[in-house]
Amino acid sequence: MAQIRTRKSKENGETVVGIEITKRGKGNRTAENTSLAELYNDFKTAQEDKGNSEKTIVFYQYGYFKLCDFIGFTYVDVPTAKELGAPVPALKPDPKKEQSEIEQLRSVGAFYPIAFLNIDGFERDYRKYLASLKLNEQTIASYFRSYRAIAYFAMEEGWIPRRKITIKQPEPPIKNCYTDEEIKRLVRKPRTDDFLENRNWVMVNYFLATGNRVSSVADLRIGDVDLDDGYITVNRQKNGKPTRIPLVKKITRILRSYIDDYRTEVEGVPVGDDEPLFCNIYGEQLSENAIKKAIANYNRSRHVEKTSVHLFRHTFAKKWIVDGGDLLQLEKMLGQSSLKMVQHYSNLYASDIKEQAEKHAVIAKTKGNGRKIRKRVV
Repeated sequence: MAQIRTRKSKENGETVVGIEITKRGKGNRTAENTSLAELYNDFKTAQEDKGNSEKTIVFYQYGYFKLCDFIGFTYVDVPTAKELGAPVPALKPDPKKEQSEIEQLRSVGAFYPIAFLNIDGFERDYRKYLASLKLNEQTIASYFRSYRAIAYFAMEEGWIPRRKITIKQPEPPIKNCYTDEEIKRLVRKPRTDDFLENRNWVMVNYFLATGNRVSSVADLRIGDVDLDDGYITVNRQKNGKPTRIPLVKKITRILRSYIDDYRTEVEGVPVGDDEPLFCNIYGEQLSENAIKKAIANYNRSRHVEKTSVHLFRHTFAKKWIVDGGDLLQLEKMLGQSSLKMVQHYSNLYASDIKEQAEKHAVIAKTKGNGRKIRKRVV
């Protein structure tokens, strides 16, 4: 069995951390002679076998790259790299600058053995590395979730001993929702037959009516819409569970007109249940990025500086909660896997705090003592 341990030394007055690897395993695959790159390939295959989306796979891939960046930047040294048979960059780059050198170190990190995930202080050092990149708490937590998934896979496969990896869960940032005036501008019906203008208008109304994620909207099909009963089936949800949600009468009317005008053949027959509900001018499915770009351009054309599609979701949740809507029903509408995020929305928007403050705050009812104070002259 190989022994892996950290080694500290002084270079130019600074403490440098490296590792020592001795007695590397030969023959059968072990945690000591199997690389992180091989582990990730097995992990990726397992995720694909589970049917996880391409977006989820890409999320894990970026996390794996960042993990390799960290290992290469923090622990690489010439003796260790030679022992691993990995290429060694001449110098350690600034992790925030030279991308070509970062990629070199990433390739070195990928050579490190799986057993390296089990060295003392690994998670602590990884957190410090991510913090040194000046990333926000949300991004750091995201990278750590990716790392934890890969590490837990290694544990399940018996590569490393089981242990609990905790992630600091930062509170989501408070976002300024769309105001009533902005919404009024956005939902004003176009005075044109232009397809793109009308499609974007319909999408904005749909986001405001349902609170759907952009990924869910990109995946909608014409057959998902039940105009007679006023429901829509959202098949692509973050929690992996298809949901049938109600459509208010106004958005039902808007969708009916949109399908009749733009998603129906000359004979009056819809183009097909499997065709995308929202498409480009050629009838092809819109990507998430295409939707975001289209909505951003649309919002600016209506003199609304906010361009975030996800902000419609926050606005939907805020309106629901401020109006006294049931949280369990909101959880279903938003396709959440638990009440955690819904409760976060509730903490933010449970009441009109400003109005209540004006009504009840002590200072609002307190009068001064009547003395006049003059400005101090220096």
